[in-house]
Order: sequence, then C-alpha cells, then structure tokens
Amino acid sequence: MTRLLVNQKLFKVLLTLMLLGFFTNSLAISYTVQVIALSSESNVKLLEERLKKLGFPAYTITIPTNQGQIFRLRVGSFANREAAQKYAQAMQGFLDSAPVAQLAEGIPDNLVPFEAKTWASFSTKDTIIKIDSKQDKTIIRIQTLGEFTEASYFIDELSFTAYRAILTDDNKIVRVSSRRLWPEVYPLDSNTERDIFYQNTVAELAVKLDIELGEIQKHQFLNQKSEPFLVLVEQMDIQTGNFELLKALGKPESRINEYGPELEWFDANSKVEIVESKPELIITNQSKAIAQELETPTWIARSQNNFTELEIIATKQKWLLVAGQPIWATEGLLLTKYNDMFELYQLK
Repeated sequence: MTRLLVNQKLFKVLLTLMLLGFFTNSLAISYTVQVIALSSESNVKLLEERLKKLGFPAYTITIPTNQGQIFRLRVGSFANREAAQKYAQAMQGFLDSAPVAQLAEGIPDNLVPFEAKTWASFSTKDTIIKIDSKQDKTIIRIQTLGEFTEASYFIDELSFTAYRAILTDDNKIVRVSSRRLWPEVYPLDSNTERDIFYQNTVAELAVKLDIELGEIQKHQFLNQKSEPFLVLVEQMDIQTGNFELLKALGKPESRINEYGPELEWFDANSKVEIVESKPELIITNQSKAIAQELETPTWIARSQNNFTELEIIATKQKWLLVAGQPIWATEGLLLTKYNDMFELYQLK
C-alpha cells in the first residue's frame, strides 16, 4: 500500500511537470500574419519584395502538398494572437488578399529584434488614460468614465483592477478594490449554495480583518443587480507577491466616484493615505495625441498610415511593428490608437 501511494505521488509530480512544460511552451509560441498563398514561387517573391519596400517584415515559407509546393507569404512576428489579428486587419486591401493571423512556423531568426504583445485594448469612447511614474516604474490607469467601476492598472508586469491604487516608497502597491459576496456564477447556483458562499466569505473576512461580523455586514454595498460586495484595502509586496488586507472598509453611505468610496479605518496605526498624485500625462479621445515620432534610449517609433514603424537606434533596422498610430511609449511599452481603440502593447 505504501509503495502504491508513493507511486501515485510520483505520477502526480511527473504529470504536473509535464503540464508545466506544456504550458510554458505554449506561452512561448509566436504568431504571424499570412497574407497570401500561391503555387508560383516567383510571383510570391515579387509580392514579398513589394511588401518589404512598404516596410512590412515579409518572408516566405514553403509547404509541400500532394499537388506540389505551396508558397505562403507572411508578415511579422507577434507574441500573442491579438496583436497579429489587429495587424492583419490593418493590412486589409494590400495585394488584394485577406490577411489572417496564424500560428508561426519558420520565422527567420533576424526578421524582427523583438515581438509585440497586446496587453490591453480599450474603446476610445469615454475612456481616460492617466500615466505616471514613481521609483522607475510606470503606472498606467485606464478608466471608463460615467460608470464609476474599477479602473484597470498596469504597473511593470502587473495588471489588476481597483478604484484607486498607489505605489509606496517601500515598493508596495496599496489598492482599493471590490470583493464579491456572492459567487461569480450566480444566479446559476442555488440560493443555498449562494448563501453558503456568502457566509463563508463574510466569516473569513471578519477573521482576517479582526473585526466583528456585524461590521462586515454594515459595510456592504449593492451593485445594479442588487448583488452585495465590499470595498477592501489590499497591500501587495511587489518583490514577494504577498498580499495583506488592511483594516479598512468602504463606507456605503459615501458616494462612489471614479476613485471609489470613502474608507473607514478600524486601526489608526495601519491607516494609509491612498491619494493618487497628479498624473504626468492624460489621454482621452479628444486629445490630439497622435505622435509623429516617439523616442526611447533603444528605439524610435513613428506613425506610418495605419501602423507604427519602429527603428532600432543601434542597427537602423526598421519595420512596421503593430497596427495603430503611436501615442506614448517607454522602453518596454507602446500605446497606439487604432480605429476606435486604444491598444497597449508590451515589447519583448
């Protein structure tokens, strides 16, 4: 019996490692845009050169079939499908073809120095983007106005939602955010399951906050669907990733604006002033924010019709990187406007 248990544990460990390897490899897969596929290599090569002159990082791969070889003309290398799909959409009309996003295979090693990954897409309508920096970290806040729901935050590799958030001097993020008291799948769950979830969640929070159960219930909010939620204050250590609940709750009687409600603190010693500083840059749909050129220490981004062209300063290599015109950039991030969307890209 002991040997059987050991073998089962070993099997689980091996299975876990295999799955981790699978997911790691999946995350590393690149995407590309297929422009056209023809049986004539000479015709494809002519089209490839035409695209290259326009600034597209074009290349051709050869696929053997029962009917002979097929030559697939492709463009670019992207870190996720979303970035490739936007690029394909922006290429509609080139070469009288219908470009589509594809899993990559056979991309030349020197095609592009790095890939773009779509990190977030937001409609430009009623959206305000606030960009700030602190301790060599860029803080991006994207809010949909008029709804007073939580904003989307992007700090280094982190992304989360919150009413408001600050970066402290000791490299911690303090955020004010909501916590549902009913399960996400309600009303599919039965009332009994919903009530059990509610009771367990409220009891757990009362213990973590070290306050009376009645205080938790007194600080409940109701959303437009009459579903209860709390507004909590969390502190996260960026270095360790550890979370800690601070002893505060949002006041239901206070008005929720775009930065959330007022807070009631149950421990004066742990109180933190969560007031965001005036941002360095504000971008809205009304802002005439399209930049003809943006420069970082490594590269220069330029507006080219429906695309952003990137030039590596050291090598002078340039290519049409992503769909959309550049608005703002740092070394690893690029914000563009494409049609009616703000597109935030990570560059790796």
